[in-house]
Amino acid sequence: ETLLEHTSCGHTAGGIAACSTPSTPGRQDTCVMPVTLEAIDITLIALYFVGMAAVGIIFWARGGGDGGGQDEAESFFLAGRSMRWPAVGLSLFVSNVGSEHLLGLA
Repeated sequence: ETLLEHTSCGHTAGGIAACSTPSTPGRQDTCVMPVTLEAIDITLIALYFVGMAAVGIIFWARGGGDGGGQDEAESFFLAGRSMRWPAVGLSLFVSNVGSEHLLGLA
């Protein structure tokens, strides 16, 4: 085993093997690579946040831009009280079924 490569995982970090020794007898060692963000990573993250802010501003401006009132909140959360009970019941049921339920059934 050299400083450049760990035989069990092959990970290296700056010329030094980045793998820890087993802390518990019988347990295999784990390789931990340091996380580094390159310029392209930071650029993409920044573009994502700028894009999300732009979408929010566009929809805010399209809705009048005054922050909304009671009528807009009722229209958003209660769909103007125009939905029938099967749609509301199905929405409540589906929103409560998550991946943990599906994995639990498997």
